[in-house]
Amino acid sequence: VITYWMVHRSSPSKVSGVFRKLQLISAAAYSLGHGGNDAQKTAGIIGAVLATSGYVGKTDGVPAIWVFTCYVAMGLGTMFGGWRIVKTMGQKICKLQPVHGFCAETAGAATLFIATALHVPVSTTHTITSSIVGALPSNTDDAQEIFNNFNAFRTFIKQAKASDLVPFRDVLARK
Repeated sequence: VITYWMVHRSSPSKVSGVFRKLQLISAAAYSLGHGGNDAQKTAGIIGAVLATSGYVGKTDGVPAIWVFTCYVAMGLGTMFGGWRIVKTMGQKICKLQPVHGFCAETAGAATLFIATALHVPVSTTHTITSSIVGALPSNTDDAQEIFNNFNAFRTFIKQAKASDLVPFRDVLARK
């Protein structure tokens, strides 16, 4: 809403051009958040395997080479398969304009940075999906279709695993 209020007097082509450039920054921020959250979850699993197998001490942490390997694996996975998610979310489910993409990526990046700072692992796919739905204007057919599609919502809820909820217990215990 704030974004629309800021540009409501500008021509659509000018707004589109500006936000197309701003999307480079918001996409980079989201990518950084994605790596900071998902790669750290993978590094944590590898660290647990290394600790239980005796390769590292239980308090040593994950060796830097394994953290780097996780970053490379996440980058390659995103490079070769991430475009499918982007295409599906940005073109097949709903038609995103650059302003929607910028708002969704910025909101998603902020969510990932906060979750990472709180040491809460979250699904980046769920994060961007929620951000896209939130960034769509409520008067478009796409937004109405998404909100009315109960099956998509039900699937979204089913995918929330109990393991995703455990860190919230730890965050609340710190308070």
